[in-house]
Formats: sequence, structure tokens, C-alpha cells
Amino acid sequence: MGDDIDVNPFFAALKTTFIQVYNDAADNQRTICVPHARSFDSSSLDKWFIESHILTSSPYFAGQYLTPNGKCCEMEDGESNLVAGEGFGDVGRSCRILTENVFYNREYKAYRVLILDSALEGPQRRVKLSEENDMAAAIVPPAERSFQRLLQFLVSFPGIESALQRIDVSVRNFNRTYEIVEGWENDVGRHCGEMCSRSKDLVFHVSSVNHYASSCRAHVELIEEAVESYVMGGVHDKIFQEILQAYGGEDARLARVLKVSDLQPQDIGSPRV
Repeated sequence: MGDDIDVNPFFAALKTTFIQVYNDAADNQRTICVPHARSFDSSSLDKWFIESHILTSSPYFAGQYLTPNGKCCEMEDGESNLVAGEGFGDVGRSCRILTENVFYNREYKAYRVLILDSALEGPQRRVKLSEENDMAAAIVPPAERSFQRLLQFLVSFPGIESALQRIDVSVRNFNRTYEIVEGWENDVGRHCGEMCSRSKDLVFHVSSVNHYASSCRAHVELIEEAVESYVMGGVHDKIFQEILQAYGGEDARLARVLKVSDLQPQDIGSPRV
């Protein structure tokens, strides 16, 4: 698995010991580069080392970045690597970008946090990750994706409680106030689709979820499926009971007709289930 940014010593020190540096970077939407936890010695975490990993886009050259302590680096290979430039102790050092995370500052403006396979400054100890294992890690097999299994997966993310509580409020409001009108069933689907979209936005703003999703498309799709399951599981009884009330009598009459005839439901256009 890739590095867990929430317990990475560099990121933890940045948000505590060097909180002013962190707030300045976040407020000004700078890019924060976080070396993998196994790639550096935590005793090297001083302000000089921290600032060497805070990047601001150069106003003069595309793809080049400046640090608060006067160093320069640039992106290469389609933004998959950072190369140390003028001011760094090892000019030309290349650091691979393992994952990219999007965080939001106090004004809800986005800034990037990159996980690097090694530090831009100090001794270089590159962390080699198995890309195949990283892409497939923590994927719930399709055959196991029941409501309970997806719920277990969803609640395992640190910090997700607030997002789920807001989704619960939306589900309760739907169950308490929404009325399904006969002939307008498609409107129910549209409303639930919008509720799922809003719920996904809430969940993807959780940093641990965002970190997991940044690994590969399969992780994104699994989270989306889990959120949809969570929302639809919450409104299922409401929808089923109201549709049963609206069409239960008609369904019972049809069942009696079919029982005394040689017809099957598919013979009259009802899909096989």
C-alpha cells in the first residue's frame, strides 16, 4: 500500500510544529510535497527541510516551481516526476510522484498534496512500491459487494463520520417528506440520483477517502458504489412500500390472471427477473 498521509511524520510535523508554514501554503494554494515516511529520517524535520518541499508555480516558466527558501525544481515526464534544480543540495535528483491528493483550505479553495518516493533534500532513500499491489489493494471483490460489506468498507475510512451524518440527515428528510406520485416514478429516480451525487461529493472531500481514491480508477468506482449502496439502502423501504401501495392491487390481479392461464409474465412484456 502507499503511504498513509494522515500519519506521515512530515505531514504531521507540518500541521503541528510548523503550523504557520502549513497555513501559509494552504491559504495560498501552494503545492505541498510529502516524502514517503520510509524515505527520510524524522530527525531531519526542521524548517529548512520542510520549506524545501513547499512549491509555488514560477511566474516566468511553465512547469517550474519555487520554494520559500529560494530553491527551484521542475516537473518532467508528464508531471510524474519532480527534479531538483538550483538551490538544492543534489541538483538533478528525480523524485517520483506516487499519489496526488486534493485538500481544501479554510476558504474551501483547493491545494495539492503530493506523495513522493523520496525527499527532494537530504539523503535520498527511494521507496519502491509494487504498482500492481498498490492498484489492487483493499478492493472489495464484486461477488462480496453486499449492502453490509460495502457499509463495512465505507465506515473504515478515518474522518468519514461527519460526511455520513450529513448523508443520514438527507436520507431521513427524504423518508419523512418525499411523496411518490403514481405516474411520476421516474422523478423518484432523478431525485435519488441527485442525492447520491451530493453524497459522493461529501465523501470524496474526506482526506482519507481522497487519498485512497487517488491510487487508481478502481478505487474511485468502489467508493462510488459504496456511497450509492449507503444512500439507496437508506431509502429502499420508503420507496418499496409506497410503490407497493400504489401498484400492489394491480400486481395481485395480474398474478391471478396468469395463474388461470397458460401465459408467463414475459409473454405480456414483463421482463424476466
